[in-house]
Amino acid sequence: MDEYVLDQASRLGSDVPRNPATDLGRFGMGLVTASLSLGQRLTIITRAANGEVLSNVTDVDHMTKANHFVKEWFGPAREDEVQIFNKALSDAPSGTVVRITKCDGFKRRYAKAFEKELNRHLGQVYRMFIRAGRHFYVNGVEADAEASDPLWLRHLETEVYSDDLYELKYTDAEGREVRDPVRVRLVILPDHGGRAQNRKAGYNIQRAGFYVMRNNREIAPAQLLGLESLSRHPDFIRLRGEIFVTGRLDDALDIEFTKRDVKPIQSIRDQLNDALGGNIKSIRNQLKKKAVRTEGEMLDHSSAERLIDSRASLLIKPPPRGKDEPPPSNVGDENDATPLGAVKFRVSNFGHEGPVYAAEQSIGNTKPLFTRVFSTDRVRTPVPPCRLVLWQGHMRGNVYRCGSYYYEKVRSVLFRGGLTFAPSADPVDMR
Repeated sequence: MDEYVLDQASRLGSDVPRNPATDLGRFGMGLVTASLSLGQRLTIITRAANGEVLSNVTDVDHMTKANHFVKEWFGPAREDEVQIFNKALSDAPSGTVVRITKCDGFKRRYAKAFEKELNRHLGQVYRMFIRAGRHFYVNGVEADAEASDPLWLRHLETEVYSDDLYELKYTDAEGREVRDPVRVRLVILPDHGGRAQNRKAGYNIQRAGFYVMRNNREIAPAQLLGLESLSRHPDFIRLRGEIFVTGRLDDALDIEFTKRDVKPIQSIRDQLNDALGGNIKSIRNQLKKKAVRTEGEMLDHSSAERLIDSRASLLIKPPPRGKDEPPPSNVGDENDATPLGAVKFRVSNFGHEGPVYAAEQSIGNTKPLFTRVFSTDRVRTPVPPCRLVLWQGHMRGNVYRCGSYYYEKVRSVLFRGGLTFAPSADPVDMR
């Protein structure tokens, strides 16, 4: 920085022209307020291209004594400050060193833990700049954008669901219509084998949502943006998104000087709902089906299989099929059949959880016996009369197969108990 820029940067509110489409700052207060929130003394040492080394010192104790916001030092860098600059930037023709001392605003007691967290934070907030070739270091350790990426974009199993441009518009305080393109990227994080495993991998519902990138710098993580289709529900634990905006939408997104929160005005929320609501609902449905299927595959069905085997003799046997009679089209591959009297669990997705169900049997002249499971409010008398009664709990996402018999559910629930078979001409009371 030259002398004029350094003077403006070290003020509480600078008066310099800004390009809202590219500049990171808006009010000119960030450097001073952020630094003094961490420590009571701020030293800025800088040099413009091939210029002299300049410094600025702002000290809270000095301002308290003066009872005025005044700089302790501004001008050519002193000898110790030149040494700090040379040690940090060596022979660089230009650069800036920001030094915060008399620190009293740190929550962490251990410097190493803070260094690690700061490195991670810089990698996440400035990931777009790092990917473009910028370098950030904390005590000599370079910040890694990919290790800190909340969207896991470099992971081979991350699915980029959509990456599209939308135009948002609103009317500003002076009555002018403002239009600006917004890029929105939606991704589905890799599945590690169920919700428990995903939590162990670091997934958290509080980290799901949209990461707002203002002029390519992250200013607010995991935002819901007031969208009707998005909430802090476990269904969204693998949903992450990025929304890239410019400073032209600051007022429409209610971005204040700390740039830590985003609260879109109603017209912007409506436009985002129209543009993104369908994709978010589709992702939720996809994640729910995958979660039910994965959790069903991980259940241990051995005890239930043995129990069904022991009751298999109570089932009505299908009529024999002639040698020339073709196999039914809805049975599946003959080589995949389970011997009669043996039980094989198969996993399938049947949607939301519900109560225990009853099974209906029906016999045709040329078909093996099949069962169909339905909710208790749809129970009807089977022909011939026979019921499969589920008791002592629930099941989730399973298709029960016994020989040519299939027992399916229209909805999935968690299995916690046993099964019994009860021939009955009357509808089963499932209470």
